[in-house]
Amino acid sequence: FEFLDQGKYAGACLYNRYTKMRLYGRACFSQTADKPEEKAEEEPELPPEVVANAGGVPIIGMVFESEEKACKYYVSYAGNVGFSVRKGLWDKTAKSGSRSRFYVCSREGFRAKNLPKRPYPETRTGCPARFSIMLTPSGKYRVTEFVQDHNHQLAGPIDIGMLKSQRLLSKVQSGNGNAISIPPRYKNYLRTKSTKDMNAGDFRDLTDYFRSMKSDNPSFYYAIQVDENDKAANVFWADARSIFDYHYFSDVICFDMTYKLNDYSRPLALFLGMNHHRQMVIFGAAFLYDETAESFKWLLETFKSAMCGKQPKTILTDRSAALKEALDLAWPGTVHRYCLWQIYQDAVKSLAHVFCISEEFTHDFSHCVFDVEDGQEFVETWNVIMGKYNLKENKLLNELYEDRENWALPYGRQIFSGDIKSMVRAETLGIRMKEYLGCEKELSPFLKFFESSVEKRRQEEIQADYQASQREPRTPLPLLWQAANLYTPINFELFRKEYEECMDYMVYGCGEFGSLSEYMITVKNRTKEQLVRFDSSDGTVACTCKKFETAGILCCHILKVYELKNVKEIPPQYLLKRWSKDAKLGTVHEIDGFSFDSHIGSCVPERYAALCRLFYKIASKAAANVETFSMLASQSDQLNEGIERTLQSTLAAKSSVVHSIKDQLTRMVQNDYPLGNSSEAQKSTGKKMCEVTCRGNCEETNKRQKQRKGVSAVYFFIDVNSFYTLVHVNLNIFFCML
Repeated sequence: FEFLDQGKYAGACLYNRYTKMRLYGRACFSQTADKPEEKAEEEPELPPEVVANAGGVPIIGMVFESEEKACKYYVSYAGNVGFSVRKGLWDKTAKSGSRSRFYVCSREGFRAKNLPKRPYPETRTGCPARFSIMLTPSGKYRVTEFVQDHNHQLAGPIDIGMLKSQRLLSKVQSGNGNAISIPPRYKNYLRTKSTKDMNAGDFRDLTDYFRSMKSDNPSFYYAIQVDENDKAANVFWADARSIFDYHYFSDVICFDMTYKLNDYSRPLALFLGMNHHRQMVIFGAAFLYDETAESFKWLLETFKSAMCGKQPKTILTDRSAALKEALDLAWPGTVHRYCLWQIYQDAVKSLAHVFCISEEFTHDFSHCVFDVEDGQEFVETWNVIMGKYNLKENKLLNELYEDRENWALPYGRQIFSGDIKSMVRAETLGIRMKEYLGCEKELSPFLKFFESSVEKRRQEEIQADYQASQREPRTPLPLLWQAANLYTPINFELFRKEYEECMDYMVYGCGEFGSLSEYMITVKNRTKEQLVRFDSSDGTVACTCKKFETAGILCCHILKVYELKNVKEIPPQYLLKRWSKDAKLGTVHEIDGFSFDSHIGSCVPERYAALCRLFYKIASKAAANVETFSMLASQSDQLNEGIERTLQSTLAAKSSVVHSIKDQLTRMVQNDYPLGNSSEAQKSTGKKMCEVTCRGNCEETNKRQKQRKGVSAVYFFIDVNSFYTLVHVNLNIFFCML
C-alpha cells in the first residue's frame, strides 16, 4: 500500500476542496429556496446581445440556459483571449446535473511533488484565472465568480488553433504567390531536344496552377525551360513560405529524385530541408523531363535565383555524374555529398536477392553504412562483408567503395549535415504521391495533393512551436536547464541523452600546455577512445568524434570534460540557433543571405516581388497580436500617403524637365544652332529646320543602347520639312526625360 501513502496528502486536499464546494453549493441553494419571491431580483433579464455574443467578456450575474451554453461561452472567450480551458471542481445533483461548476485556465495549479524518474516538462503555473457558475431554482446557471487575470503569456492568434479547448484548428494562411520574371542574364532555353516529352494536358494544368497562385501572392516563383522544339522540358516552382523557410534552414539541403529514379512517368524532384524541430521542409519542387548536365545546371541556377541568390552550404544528392558536373559549375562553393539513404536504396535494388535471403547481411551492411564512423574501421568492415558474402566482383559495390569519400560517414564528419539522413529515412510524402504521378491520371489532383501535403507539414511545425512555448523544463542541473530553455524539445532530448551517456565515461588527463589541456575519454572495458582538447582562456573545445561539427549538438565526451572542469553553462558558440525555439526570430534583414540585388532596381516585376517578400515577413510578425497589427495598419496609411507624394513630385519633375528640353531644342533649331553634325545635313538638303518631332521607338533605342556598354549618346531623328537630321543628345538629359 505504498502508493496510498504517496498520494494520501494530495487526495486529502482534493477531498477537502470537494467537501467545501458541496457545502457552499448547498448553502446557496437553501438561501435561494427560502426566498422564492425574490426570484425577479436574483435573475435580472440581461440584454440578448450580452448573452449571445460569443466574443464578449463574462460578467458576474450573467445567466445561461444550460451548463453547456455557459461552457461554450467561456471557451469562446478563451479562444479570443489566448488560453485553454479545463473543467475544475463541480457539485453533482441527484438528476445527474450540476449544482455548480468551476472552469479554470489549463495552466491552473501545480503538478504533484512526487516526481517520476524522468519528469515531463512543467505546463502549469498556478494561473488564477477562473469562471464559476451555479444552478438557480429556475434551472438556469448564473455566473458567480470571474477572475480575468493570468500569470503567464497568452497564445497569439496564430497559435489559437493549438489550444485544446478549441474545437476547430485554425487554418493557417499559406504563402502562395505570383510568378516573377527571370533575370535577363538567366537562360531558360535548352539547346537540345529533351529526353522525355511533357504531354499537353500536364503543361496546361501546370500553367493554370501557376496562374491561380499568381493571383494570391507575387512572391510565388516558377520557371519553365523549353527545348529546341519550344516544348517544355523542365519546370520549377516554390512559394513564398518555402523561400523564407530556406533562408532560415539553408545550411544543408537534400535533392530528392526518388520518383524520377523509380521510372514514374512524371519525374518529380524535390529540394528538402530540416527545420528546428527536425521535421521535413520542402523548399521547392520540379519536373525534370531532361537529365543532362545542362538541365541540372538550369535547375540549380533557377533555385538560387528564387532564393535571392543564396546557395546552400551542403547539399546531399544521389549518385549522378551529370548532377555532379552541374553542381561544380552552378554552386562552386557548396559541399556536395551523396545521401546515405539513397546509397543504401541503390544497394537494396542491386542486391535484392541477398537482402531477401539473409537478415544477417542486412544487419551487417546497415551497420557499415549508417553506424561506422572511423575510417580504418569502415575499410575493415567493408572488406569483411565483401568476403563473407562473396560480393567482391559486384560492380555497384566496387563503385561505391571507390567513391566512398563522397558518402561514407568517416569521410564527412567535419561537414555539417544536421543528421538529415535520419529525417530522410523517417519522412516521406507517402505512397499516395506515387499514385498521383502515374501517367494515366491528370496532373491537377497531384498539384492539389502536393499543396495540401506541404500545408500539413507547416501546420505540424506551428503545433510543435506552440507546444515548445507552453512547456517549462523540470531539471535541477544548470547545464540541462540552459539547454532545455534554448533548444526545441526534440533537440533537448538529444542533448539530454548525450549528458546521461557521459556519466558512464571515464576521463584521463593527457597533459596541459598553458591554457590548453587534453583528455582521453573512454568507457570501461572498451577499446574505443576519443581525444578532447579544452582551452580555458576562451572556452573553446574540440573532440575527435566531430559530433558537434556534424550534428550541431555537443557530444558526451565534451560534456564529460565540462563536468571535470566544473563548467555550468554552455558557451554561446556551441548553441546553434537553428536548433533553438527562436530559430525563426529576427528581422527580415537579419536573415543570413537575404538581400536585394542591385539589379532589382531596373525591373518593375522584380522590385514588386522583392517588396512582397519583404512585407510578407513583416505581416506574419504583425499578426501575432492586436497591438502590432494596429500599429502596422495605422502606419500603412502614412506610408501610402508618402509614396503618393513621392510619385507626384517625381512625375512633376520629369514633366518640367521634358518641356524644358523640348523648348531648348526648338529654340536651337529655329535659330539654326548647329546640333552635332546637323550643318552638314543642312548643306546637303538645303532645307531649314523649323519643327522638332521625336520619331521611332524609344524602347527599342533603349534596348540597343543597353547592349552597347560604354555608349555616351543617344541619337534621335528630327523631322524638319520632310527630311531628317541626326541630333546628338547627352545621355544625362535623356534619362531625365525617362
